Amino acid sequence: NTGWSFYSDGRFVISGTGATLDCSSSDAINGNLEWSDLRVDVTSIIVEEGITAIGKYNCYGFENATQLTIAEGVTTIGIRSFANCTSLSDIKLPESLTTINNYAFYSCDSLKQISIPKSVIKIGTNAFSSRYNNLTTVFYGGTKSDWDNIEMNKEYNNELINAKLFCEYVPESGSGIIDV
Repeated sequence: NTGWSFYSDGRFVISGTGATLDCSSSDAINGNLEWSDLRVDVTSIIVEEGITAIGKYNCYGFENATQLTIAEGVTTIGIRSFANCTSLSDIKLPESLTTINNYAFYSCDSLKQISIPKSVIKIGTNAFSSRYNNLTTVFYGGTKSDWDNIEMNKEYNNELINAKLFCEYVPESGSGIIDV
């Protein structure tokens, strides 16, 4: 019940109802997915309302995508869903999100800051790891105590642990990028 559309202005839109299907790692890495030929043309990724979970490797390697907007209703981001989106710098996560799986944003080398909603209870291994360790700021919707209670392997989430943390942050509508 889910699908995707690509528009000439660079938007890649995931729509429908329910969870998107998982993609295989070999198909994603080797460019054998239905949308693989479009990866370099995508400049923004939009996950519309109605989607509840983003499957494994769904937007792997969209190297020119700079923006990601995920609508309310999504609770889970799958393994390596947005890995190797090396230009991704502006991410909007919904308040409904509870789980960010392993390597979800791995090698998103342009990501300097991220706003994580209070609803997140699990962050997987190396979820935000990057070759360049550019992630310097984390805005979190809950308290410091809430942050400390997130299920997270701190040994393998150095970028999050070493970033400057701002708790009880409530994002304004619009861009996910904040001046600090």
